Amino acid sequence: MNKNISSGSKLFITEGIALFSGGIFDTEIHAHNAIQISIGMESDFIFETDDEAISTRLIIINSNFKHKLIGKNGTQLLVLIEPESIYGESLGIFLGNKQYFQMSHDEKLLDFIDTNINSNSNLFKISDIIKTLLDSLEINIEYHSTIDHRVVKAMGIIDQTVEKKLSIKELADKIFLSESRLQHLFKLATGISIKRYLLWKKMIDGINIIVSGKDFTYSSYAAGFADSAHMSRTFKEMFGINLLDVFKVSRSVQVIRCKR
Repeated sequence: MNKNISSGSKLFITEGIALFSGGIFDTEIHAHNAIQISIGMESDFIFETDDEAISTRLIIINSNFKHKLIGKNGTQLLVLIEPESIYGESLGIFLGNKQYFQMSHDEKLLDFIDTNINSNSNLFKISDIIKTLLDSLEINIEYHSTIDHRVVKAMGIIDQTVEKKLSIKELADKIFLSESRLQHLFKLATGISIKRYLLWKKMIDGINIIVSGKDFTYSSYAAGFADSAHMSRTFKEMFGINLLDVFKVSRSVQVIRCKR
């Protein structure tokens, strides 16, 4: 799958959520693990499946459903959400057996999103956009804002672990909890499992190293991937986007690490 990405694109990323802003279109039908919310910021785009083509402004696409997008004029926004995260689980319940759900767009919602992604600040919380979208669908989520101090310690250990080579048992032993208890507390606090959190951290580390000016091979090894193909393949499986293409088009692509 090839996805053409404009040189003015921005990538916002945090654990469990990635957000792409720019002129984007797919050249062939594909599927990926993430639940995807696609938004035409200024105009409609074409959402195409094996059976139909729809002109739409805002659509939610279920995990692993084959599709492609054809952008028209203006900016498209892709919000890609880890299915097992709190946000992903809430959307999964909402979608049920639906392969996609077409939303009626709200100009106030689009204005809110546009203000955030074009604020030239990395201080906005990417979760604010997700929560606003979920609120518009009347989807309630249970999110624990107070993080258990043991989870904070676990996250610190993960951050300091080179290449994120750490088992759940090793992590649990370091903070004197059982594996099951740690996994339960971690999911409540962060909205994502430890296993997926480790993968996201590796991906974020690799992307940040690339942005610092290192080549793909060095960045992939440094982040704990077997090679650049492994890192790119993992990114594509998660989001349906070839990571090499993101940076091949232009080094002006902004990768912004945001708060949840």
